[in-house]
Amino acid sequence: MRLSYAPLVTLAARHRYFSNRVARSLHFAPTPDGAKTLLRLGWLWRAAPGGGFVLAEPSVTSDAATRLVFALRFADPAFLAYTTPAWRLGWVWLYRPQAAASGALKAALGAQSLALKSRLFAHRFGATQHGRQIAVARAADAKIVLTTPAPSPQFDALTLDLSSLDEGRYQLQIDNVAALDFYLSDADPSGLWGLVELDAAFARGARFVAAFGARRVFWRYVVLGGAPSATLSLTARDAARQPVSFRGPSAANYGGRAALCFQSAAPIALSERPGAAYAMSLAVADGAGAETNVALPYADPAQPFAAAAADGTATSEIFVNL
Repeated sequence: MRLSYAPLVTLAARHRYFSNRVARSLHFAPTPDGAKTLLRLGWLWRAAPGGGFVLAEPSVTSDAATRLVFALRFADPAFLAYTTPAWRLGWVWLYRPQAAASGALKAALGAQSLALKSRLFAHRFGATQHGRQIAVARAADAKIVLTTPAPSPQFDALTLDLSSLDEGRYQLQIDNVAALDFYLSDADPSGLWGLVELDAAFARGARFVAAFGARRVFWRYVVLGGAPSATLSLTARDAARQPVSFRGPSAANYGGRAALCFQSAAPIALSERPGAAYAMSLAVADGAGAETNVALPYADPAQPFAAAAADGTATSEIFVNL
């Protein structure tokens, strides 16, 4: 018997850092539980650059009981440096369709940040907890699915065996008070940015898109060397030929060397191909009136950023030797 498969649902990631907006450094794959669900349903997963799709027989449709979970991983070590929103270790971004999936052929994936926990649950609290009863509630319907006595009236860490629970969103409660919202999954946490959860009926051919922004940082040009009498001026324009404002030059000292610094007046978005997004040049005029134009390099997310500003915005220092 010959089976015919066609796309049932497509997942994609769009990222403003990349020139064609395809998030090539991100990879989707079913979680261990998600892979079991696909196997049980007889569906297939096929990865593609920045996404992938589920294949099923043409007659197949999803229903309210269909629940698929996919891991979203980053392969580029610099991904965290050029991406917004921010990510923190031990947590995961959970992506779910924002629009009603049952009638939408295309919907954005909205994200929320949750603690990531395995079924061998372990958590250390930031402060001592007081209580006698521990409960775990399922987020979808607030139903209590596990209760157990607290390890002691006062505790700052907790371990639980959650092997009987399905993958998904839960809330830890202490004496009926919410203590932690978390996502339960045995997905490997290494390189794991987020999880995509499809837990409702969706139209065949539906496409769900996760959107990522390019991180914005201050660009600081540190100019070293050059004649003391030289006059420097920086010109910067974006792809639309609009000026990008820089302040300076201001005198500074780097490792005992005198330097002149120019810093962007506002944070500038990082880009995979900054030469196509910006044009930065430095005019160097000597005391005799001769002028030389120097094409400037660009901020590189692979290089460590300098200390963040008061609002948390980082600064990329770009060194220029004359």
